[in-house]
Amino acid sequence: MIGNYYGISDSLVSVLEGIAGKVSLGSSLNYRSGALPFHDNINPLNWAPQVAKTADAVIAVVGVSADMEGEEVDAIALADRGDRVAITLPQNQVDYVKQLAENKKGPLILVVAAGSPVDISELDPLADAILWIWYPGEQGGNAVADVIFGDTNPSGHLPLTFVKTIDDLPPFDDYAMSGRTYKFLEKAPLYPFGFGHSYTEFSFNALSLSQNKPIQDRAFTFSVEVENSGDTAGETVIQAYLSPVSREDNQAISSLKAFKRVHLGAKEKRNVELTIQAKDLYQINNEGQSVWPQGRYSLAVGDSLPSERSTELGAAAHQRQEIQF
Repeated sequence: MIGNYYGISDSLVSVLEGIAGKVSLGSSLNYRSGALPFHDNINPLNWAPQVAKTADAVIAVVGVSADMEGEEVDAIALADRGDRVAITLPQNQVDYVKQLAENKKGPLILVVAAGSPVDISELDPLADAILWIWYPGEQGGNAVADVIFGDTNPSGHLPLTFVKTIDDLPPFDDYAMSGRTYKFLEKAPLYPFGFGHSYTEFSFNALSLSQNKPIQDRAFTFSVEVENSGDTAGETVIQAYLSPVSREDNQAISSLKAFKRVHLGAKEKRNVELTIQAKDLYQINNEGQSVWPQGRYSLAVGDSLPSERSTELGAAAHQRQEIQF
Protein backbone atom coordinates (compact mmCIF):
# COMPACT_ATOMS: atom_id res chain seq x y z
CA MET A 1 0.00 0.00 0.00
CA ILE A 2 2.90 2.39 0.65
CA GLY A 3 6.19 2.98 -1.15
CA ASN A 4 9.56 4.31 -0.07
CA TYR A 5 8.51 7.73 1.22
CA TYR A 6 5.41 7.94 3.38
CA GLY A 7 3.90 9.09 6.64
CA ILE A 8 2.54 6.71 9.26
CA SER A 9 -1.25 6.50 9.44
CA ASP A 10 -3.61 4.75 11.84
CA SER A 11 -6.21 4.45 9.04
CA LEU A 12 -4.43 2.37 6.41
CA VAL A 13 -7.13 0.62 4.32
CA SER A 14 -6.05 -2.50 2.42
CA VAL A 15 -7.63 -3.59 -0.86
CA LEU A 16 -9.39 -6.43 0.96
CA GLU A 17 -10.81 -4.05 3.57
CA GLY A 18 -11.95 -1.61 0.91
CA ILE A 19 -13.76 -4.31 -1.05
CA ALA A 20 -15.26 -5.79 2.12
CA GLY A 21 -16.75 -2.41 2.91
CA LYS A 22 -18.18 -2.03 -0.59
CA VAL A 23 -19.95 -5.33 -1.34
CA SER A 24 -23.72 -5.25 -0.99
CA LEU A 25 -25.62 -6.99 1.79
CA GLY A 26 -26.30 -10.58 0.82
CA SER A 27 -23.11 -10.88 -1.22
CA SER A 28 -20.52 -13.47 -0.22
CA LEU A 29 -16.89 -12.36 -0.14
CA ASN A 30 -14.26 -15.09 0.02
CA TYR A 31 -10.58 -14.25 0.53
CA ARG A 32 -7.65 -16.60 -0.05
CA SER A 33 -3.94 -15.85 0.12
CA GLY A 34 -3.08 -17.87 -2.96
CA ALA A 35 0.55 -16.95 -3.55
CA LEU A 36 3.43 -15.88 -1.34
CA PRO A 37 4.70 -12.54 -2.62
CA PHE A 38 8.40 -13.24 -3.05
CA HIS A 39 8.87 -16.95 -3.71
CA ASP A 40 7.14 -20.28 -4.34
CA ASN A 41 4.52 -21.45 -1.87
CA ILE A 42 6.01 -23.71 0.77
CA ASN A 43 2.90 -25.89 0.92
CA PRO A 44 2.35 -27.53 -2.50
CA LEU A 45 -1.41 -27.80 -1.81
CA ASN A 46 -3.45 -24.71 -2.65
CA TRP A 47 -7.25 -24.57 -2.66
CA ALA A 48 -7.48 -20.92 -3.71
CA PRO A 49 -7.65 -21.52 -7.51
CA GLN A 50 -10.56 -23.91 -6.98
CA VAL A 51 -12.62 -21.19 -5.31
CA ALA A 52 -12.64 -19.30 -8.61
CA LYS A 53 -14.98 -21.97 -10.00
CA THR A 54 -17.73 -20.83 -7.62
CA ALA A 55 -17.24 -17.05 -7.81
CA ASP A 56 -19.23 -14.64 -9.95
CA ALA A 57 -16.09 -12.50 -10.17
CA VAL A 58 -12.47 -12.89 -9.11
CA ILE A 59 -10.28 -10.00 -7.99
CA ALA A 60 -6.59 -10.98 -8.05
CA VAL A 61 -4.21 -8.53 -6.35
CA VAL A 62 -0.59 -8.95 -7.43
CA GLY A 63 2.54 -6.83 -7.70
CA VAL A 64 5.75 -5.85 -6.03
CA SER A 65 6.45 -3.78 -2.95
CA ALA A 66 8.99 -1.36 -1.55
CA ASP A 67 10.73 -4.45 -0.14
CA MET A 68 11.43 -5.50 -3.74
CA GLU A 69 12.28 -2.18 -5.40
CA GLY A 70 13.75 1.08 -4.19
CA GLU A 71 16.89 2.29 -2.50
CA GLU A 72 19.30 -0.50 -1.70
CA VAL A 73 19.10 -0.39 2.09
CA ASP A 74 15.29 -0.61 1.98
CA ALA A 75 14.73 -3.34 -0.65
CA ILE A 76 15.36 -6.23 1.76
CA ALA A 77 13.57 -8.78 -0.45
CA LEU A 78 15.76 -8.22 -3.53
CA ALA A 79 19.19 -9.74 -3.97
CA ASP A 80 20.19 -6.94 -6.36
CA ARG A 81 19.92 -4.29 -3.63
CA GLY A 82 16.97 -2.42 -5.05
CA ASP A 83 18.12 -2.24 -8.68
CA ARG A 84 15.71 -4.38 -10.65
CA VAL A 85 17.45 -6.54 -13.24
CA ALA A 86 14.08 -7.95 -14.34
CA ILE A 87 10.66 -6.30 -14.64
CA THR A 88 8.55 -9.44 -14.41
CA LEU A 89 6.34 -10.34 -11.48
CA PRO A 90 7.57 -13.14 -9.23
CA GLN A 91 6.83 -16.36 -11.11
CA ASN A 92 4.74 -17.65 -8.24
CA GLN A 93 2.28 -14.80 -8.74
CA VAL A 94 2.17 -15.32 -12.51
CA ASP A 95 1.46 -19.03 -12.10
CA TYR A 96 -1.29 -18.33 -9.57
CA VAL A 97 -3.13 -15.89 -11.86
CA LYS A 98 -2.91 -18.45 -14.67
CA GLN A 99 -4.58 -20.99 -12.39
CA LEU A 100 -7.32 -18.51 -11.54
CA ALA A 101 -7.90 -17.84 -15.24
CA GLU A 102 -8.24 -21.56 -15.92
CA ASN A 103 -10.83 -21.99 -13.17
CA LYS A 104 -12.83 -18.77 -13.32
CA LYS A 105 -16.48 -18.75 -14.30
CA GLY A 106 -16.88 -14.96 -14.24
CA PRO A 107 -14.63 -12.00 -15.00
CA LEU A 108 -11.06 -11.89 -13.68
CA ILE A 109 -10.08 -8.43 -12.44
CA LEU A 110 -6.32 -7.99 -12.10
CA VAL A 111 -5.20 -5.34 -9.59
CA VAL A 112 -1.48 -4.55 -9.85
CA ALA A 113 0.48 -2.66 -7.20
CA ALA A 114 3.96 -1.41 -8.11
CA GLY A 115 6.05 1.72 -8.11
CA SER A 116 7.47 1.14 -11.58
CA PRO A 117 6.56 -0.63 -14.85
CA VAL A 118 6.04 -4.39 -14.59
CA ASP A 119 5.93 -6.86 -17.46
CA ILE A 120 2.49 -8.50 -17.26
CA SER A 121 2.39 -9.52 -20.92
CA GLU A 122 1.56 -13.13 -19.93
CA LEU A 123 -1.37 -12.00 -17.79
CA ASP A 124 -2.80 -9.25 -20.00
CA PRO A 125 -4.68 -11.71 -22.28
CA LEU A 126 -6.10 -13.59 -19.27
CA ALA A 127 -7.63 -10.61 -17.45
CA ASP A 128 -10.99 -9.08 -18.23
CA ALA A 129 -9.90 -5.82 -16.60
CA ILE A 130 -6.60 -4.48 -15.28
CA LEU A 131 -6.41 -1.79 -12.61
CA TRP A 132 -2.95 -0.34 -12.02
CA ILE A 133 -2.87 1.14 -8.52
CA TRP A 134 0.85 1.98 -8.03
CA TYR A 135 1.34 2.37 -4.24
CA PRO A 136 -2.06 3.85 -3.45
CA GLY A 137 -1.44 4.99 0.12
CA GLU A 138 -3.61 5.31 3.20
CA GLN A 139 -7.06 5.13 1.56
CA GLY A 140 -5.92 2.98 -1.36
CA GLY A 141 -8.28 0.13 -0.54
CA ASN A 142 -11.32 2.38 -0.62
CA ALA A 143 -10.16 3.99 -3.86
CA VAL A 144 -9.68 0.59 -5.53
CA ALA A 145 -13.13 -0.54 -4.40
CA ASP A 146 -14.72 2.68 -5.68
CA VAL A 147 -13.28 2.03 -9.15
CA ILE A 148 -14.06 -1.70 -9.29
CA PHE A 149 -17.66 -1.23 -8.17
CA GLY A 150 -18.23 1.72 -10.50
CA ASP A 151 -18.66 4.47 -7.93
CA THR A 152 -15.72 6.30 -9.51
CA ASN A 153 -14.94 6.46 -13.21
CA PRO A 154 -11.17 5.90 -13.66
CA SER A 155 -9.36 8.61 -15.58
CA GLY A 156 -5.64 8.04 -15.00
CA HIS A 157 -3.19 8.00 -17.93
CA LEU A 158 0.28 6.47 -17.79
CA PRO A 159 3.11 8.94 -17.07
CA LEU A 160 5.70 6.54 -18.51
CA THR A 161 6.11 3.68 -20.96
CA PHE A 162 5.65 0.00 -20.13
CA VAL A 163 7.91 -2.07 -22.36
CA LYS A 164 6.93 -5.66 -23.15
CA THR A 165 10.25 -7.02 -21.93
CA ILE A 166 13.41 -5.60 -20.45
CA ASP A 167 15.19 -6.85 -23.59
CA ASP A 168 13.44 -4.03 -25.48
CA LEU A 169 15.64 -1.55 -23.62
CA PRO A 170 19.29 -0.98 -24.59
CA PRO A 171 22.02 -1.81 -22.04
CA PHE A 172 22.47 0.96 -19.50
CA ASP A 173 26.16 1.53 -20.14
CA ASP A 174 25.75 5.20 -21.09
CA TYR A 175 23.16 7.95 -20.91
CA ALA A 176 22.20 7.97 -24.59
CA MET A 177 18.43 8.28 -25.02
CA SER A 178 18.20 6.10 -28.14
CA GLY A 179 15.60 3.40 -27.54
CA ARG A 180 14.43 4.93 -24.23
CA THR A 181 11.21 6.61 -23.12
CA TYR A 182 8.22 7.20 -25.35
CA LYS A 183 10.21 9.75 -27.32
CA PHE A 184 12.77 7.30 -28.69
CA LEU A 185 11.33 3.77 -28.19
CA GLU A 186 10.83 2.21 -31.63
CA LYS A 187 9.61 -1.19 -30.46
CA ALA A 188 5.92 -1.56 -29.67
CA PRO A 189 5.39 -1.22 -25.90
CA LEU A 190 3.06 -3.25 -23.72
CA TYR A 191 1.27 -0.04 -22.67
CA PRO A 192 2.26 3.28 -24.23
CA PHE A 193 2.88 6.57 -22.50
CA GLY A 194 -0.33 8.51 -21.95
CA PHE A 195 -2.59 5.46 -22.22
CA GLY A 196 -5.55 4.87 -19.95
CA HIS A 197 -9.10 3.54 -20.23
CA SER A 198 -12.37 4.73 -18.75
CA TYR A 199 -15.90 3.45 -18.20
CA THR A 200 -17.02 5.72 -21.02
CA GLU A 201 -15.84 6.50 -24.56
CA PHE A 202 -14.24 9.76 -25.66
CA SER A 203 -13.66 10.95 -29.21
CA PHE A 204 -11.82 13.93 -30.72
CA ASN A 205 -12.89 15.96 -33.74
CA ALA A 206 -12.55 19.33 -35.48
CA LEU A 207 -8.93 20.20 -34.70
CA SER A 208 -8.50 23.90 -35.47
CA LEU A 209 -5.19 25.81 -35.43
CA SER A 210 -4.70 29.50 -34.68
CA GLN A 211 -2.10 29.53 -37.47
CA ASN A 212 -0.49 26.87 -39.68
CA LYS A 213 3.01 28.26 -39.12
CA PRO A 214 4.09 28.88 -35.51
CA ILE A 215 5.74 32.25 -35.02
CA GLN A 216 9.07 32.16 -33.20
CA ASP A 217 8.88 33.13 -29.52
CA ARG A 218 5.08 33.25 -29.59
CA ALA A 219 2.67 30.78 -28.03
CA PHE A 220 0.86 28.42 -30.40
CA THR A 221 -2.82 27.82 -29.73
CA PHE A 222 -5.35 25.38 -31.15
CA SER A 223 -8.70 23.87 -30.23
CA VAL A 224 -10.29 20.44 -30.52
CA GLU A 225 -13.81 19.14 -30.02
CA VAL A 226 -14.02 16.47 -27.31
CA GLU A 227 -17.09 14.26 -26.99
CA ASN A 228 -18.16 11.82 -24.29
CA SER A 229 -20.30 9.43 -26.30
CA GLY A 230 -21.12 7.14 -23.36
CA ASP A 231 -23.81 7.14 -20.70
CA THR A 232 -21.36 7.82 -17.85
CA ALA A 233 -19.81 11.14 -16.89
CA GLY A 234 -16.02 11.05 -16.84
CA GLU A 235 -12.69 12.78 -17.25
CA THR A 236 -10.05 12.42 -19.90
CA VAL A 237 -6.64 13.97 -20.46
CA ILE A 238 -6.28 15.71 -23.81
CA GLN A 239 -2.71 15.27 -25.07
CA ALA A 240 -1.01 17.12 -27.92
CA TYR A 241 2.12 15.70 -29.56
CA LEU A 242 4.47 17.00 -32.23
CA SER A 243 6.19 14.51 -34.56
CA PRO A 244 8.64 15.41 -37.34
CA VAL A 245 7.42 14.34 -40.77
CA SER A 246 11.01 13.50 -41.78
CA ARG A 247 12.87 12.46 -38.66
CA GLU A 248 16.60 13.18 -38.31
CA ASP A 249 19.15 11.33 -36.17
CA ASN A 250 18.67 11.81 -32.42
CA GLN A 251 15.33 13.52 -33.01
CA ALA A 252 12.35 12.41 -30.90
CA ILE A 253 9.70 10.33 -32.65
CA SER A 254 6.99 12.25 -30.78
CA SER A 255 7.05 14.85 -28.04
CA LEU A 256 4.24 15.77 -25.66
CA LYS A 257 3.79 19.55 -25.87
CA ALA A 258 0.52 20.27 -24.06
CA PHE A 259 -2.15 18.48 -22.07
CA LYS A 260 -5.36 19.33 -20.26
CA ARG A 261 -7.71 17.31 -18.05
CA VAL A 262 -11.40 17.85 -18.82
CA HIS A 263 -14.63 16.54 -17.28
CA LEU A 264 -17.58 15.79 -19.56
CA GLY A 265 -21.05 14.68 -18.64
CA ALA A 266 -22.73 11.79 -20.42
CA LYS A 267 -23.23 12.61 -24.12
CA GLU A 268 -21.56 16.01 -23.61
CA LYS A 269 -19.52 17.63 -26.35
CA ARG A 270 -17.16 20.58 -25.83
CA ASN A 271 -14.61 22.64 -27.72
CA VAL A 272 -11.37 22.85 -25.69
CA GLU A 273 -8.48 25.23 -26.36
CA LEU A 274 -4.86 24.27 -25.65
CA THR A 275 -1.70 26.35 -25.80
CA ILE A 276 1.90 25.33 -26.46
CA GLN A 277 4.23 27.90 -24.92
CA ALA A 278 7.01 29.16 -27.16
CA LYS A 279 9.71 27.87 -24.79
CA ASP A 280 8.30 24.35 -25.14
CA LEU A 281 8.70 24.37 -28.91
CA TYR A 282 12.48 24.80 -28.80
CA GLN A 283 14.64 21.72 -29.31
CA ILE A 284 18.13 20.76 -28.19
CA ASN A 285 20.47 19.98 -31.11
CA ASN A 286 23.50 17.67 -31.12
CA GLU A 287 25.70 20.54 -29.93
CA GLY A 288 23.51 21.07 -26.88
CA GLN A 289 22.06 24.32 -28.20
CA SER A 290 18.40 25.32 -27.85
CA VAL A 291 17.09 25.96 -31.38
CA TRP A 292 13.78 26.76 -33.02
CA PRO A 293 12.42 23.76 -35.01
CA GLN A 294 12.65 23.65 -38.78
CA GLY A 295 10.59 21.78 -41.35
CA ARG A 296 7.26 19.96 -41.31
CA TYR A 297 5.66 18.46 -38.21
CA SER A 298 2.48 16.53 -37.50
CA LEU A 299 0.35 17.78 -34.61
CA ALA A 300 -1.63 14.87 -33.11
CA VAL A 301 -4.29 15.48 -30.47
CA GLY A 302 -5.98 12.65 -28.56
CA ASP A 303 -5.89 10.90 -25.18
CA SER A 304 -2.74 8.80 -25.63
CA LEU A 305 0.57 8.63 -27.45
CA PRO A 306 -0.07 8.69 -31.23
CA SER A 307 1.01 5.14 -32.05
CA GLU A 308 -0.29 1.91 -33.54
CA ARG A 309 -0.13 0.29 -30.11
CA SER A 310 -2.43 2.93 -28.63
CA THR A 311 -4.95 2.21 -31.38
CA GLU A 312 -4.68 -1.56 -30.81
CA LEU A 313 -5.52 -1.05 -27.14
CA GLY A 314 -8.61 1.01 -27.94
CA ALA A 315 -7.41 4.58 -27.45
CA ALA A 316 -9.39 7.30 -29.19
CA ALA A 317 -8.41 8.16 -32.76
CA HIS A 318 -6.14 11.21 -32.93
CA GLN A 319 -6.95 14.39 -34.78
CA ARG A 320 -3.95 15.38 -36.91
CA GLN A 321 -2.81 18.41 -38.84
CA GLU A 322 0.51 19.25 -40.43
CA ILE A 323 2.28 22.44 -39.45
CA GLN A 324 5.33 24.13 -40.97
CA PHE A 325 8.07 25.79 -38.93
